[in-house]
Amino acid sequence: MEELKRYNHYSLKIMKRNIILFCFFWMVSTTVKAQSLTEKLTLKACIEIATKNNLDVYNSNVLSQTADINLQQAKGNRLPDINGNVYHGANQGRSIDPFTNAYINQNVSTGNYSLTASLTLFNGFAIQNNIKQQKLSAEAALLEEQQTKDNLTLNVILAYLQVLTAKDLLVQAAQQKAVTTNQVQRLEILHNDGAITPNLLYDLRGQLAADEVNEITAQNNLAQAKFTLVGLMNIPYSGNIEVEPMALEPENEYGNNSADSIYQMALKNLAIIKATDLRTQSALYGLKSARALQYPSLNFGGGVYTNYSSVASTLRLVNSGEVATGSYVDIDGSKFPVIARQDNFANEKITYGKQFGNNISTSIGIGLSIPLLNGLQTKTQIRNAALQQKNALFIASTNKTVLQQNVQQAYLNFTTAQNSYKALLNQVAAFKQSFEVAAVRFKEGVLNSVDFIIAKNNLDRAKSNLIVAKYNFILRQKILDFYQGALTF
Repeated sequence: MEELKRYNHYSLKIMKRNIILFCFFWMVSTTVKAQSLTEKLTLKACIEIATKNNLDVYNSNVLSQTADINLQQAKGNRLPDINGNVYHGANQGRSIDPFTNAYINQNVSTGNYSLTASLTLFNGFAIQNNIKQQKLSAEAALLEEQQTKDNLTLNVILAYLQVLTAKDLLVQAAQQKAVTTNQVQRLEILHNDGAITPNLLYDLRGQLAADEVNEITAQNNLAQAKFTLVGLMNIPYSGNIEVEPMALEPENEYGNNSADSIYQMALKNLAIIKATDLRTQSALYGLKSARALQYPSLNFGGGVYTNYSSVASTLRLVNSGEVATGSYVDIDGSKFPVIARQDNFANEKITYGKQFGNNISTSIGIGLSIPLLNGLQTKTQIRNAALQQKNALFIASTNKTVLQQNVQQAYLNFTTAQNSYKALLNQVAAFKQSFEVAAVRFKEGVLNSVDFIIAKNNLDRAKSNLIVAKYNFILRQKILDFYQGALTF
């Protein structure tokens, strides 16, 4: 009885432990599944993450913000310069009293205050031209930032398609190995029964080993493709990262659009072309702004001033009275003293507030500055601005030429990819029929292993080439869509 109780108690403990373990593993598997689902990325998500984390995009954004700040400063140059000045000092020994301008020999504390303003009325339209220059530069920087994003988008699309290509090739390699494995298993049974010659089995085992190597290579290629993709997104690598598949888009003949018509659309749509045109216009206004330095400038200015002195003082009337002057007046032989009125004053320091108000003075003026010679600085700036304009024109022309070449090449690549894809579809269909016949004949023993392996390898190679051609075709379509401003994902 006691043993039965101990047995029941032990069984209950085992059951509780199993329940706890089951719950734990269920939670872990659920978490892993949820994590894997969250890490399954679409092409759009990959592009958004890359745009957010990419260093080149960040740097281009900083340059765009800097250009906008420069524009605000150029506009601010139209405003007057207003400055307030405060000076306090202490003098010891012989010095000039700022209140009386007389020499004194005592410690003096002084203060000077001023508020000045100046405004440029005319300087050869240098300020206006600089505003136009900075405005165009800010617009160009914004377009260059967009071009950086567009280039990154194309790179992400390429990396994404490489992942899909590697993934499909891995599936294809596994299927190829599975077909060979089934044949090896069948031949092993026949070999054990003595129904075939050993070389048939050995040939297929060799082919199975080759298929296993192909599968390992495909696994490594998939990992490398994922590394490239996460590198563009600037996120930590995880083997659990999966990407959503993309269906092959319907065949796009692009209607009557030739390479020349696509090029004309690219001139209107590509940010880099718009940016270089804006840079050219900006350089022109930069040259005009530099030339304006040769003209006289007219300035208006004025100010308000006051000061303070610790020794400043004034006399304050205390009282008045009559006092004898020591003089006499003789009237009929009698002397009478002369009495005079006398005012009594006390020396009193002038307060800080009264000095601040009493000592206020103002000034206003207009001045004309005529540049005569400044060490050739103006001439140097003009020459540099002219070179920058010439360089901007050359860059704009070169970019358009390179764009035309790239569009021609992209159109040729698209046509080639399209024709290759169509041809490989036919090739796969033909080799598939050939392999099906070879498989039946090999199973019936009327086809040797060499011919069977050749038929199988022909089909496997055609399928692999078709996978590569499929995603290459998609990529070539995306590139032409990019040039036409119709890129979607």
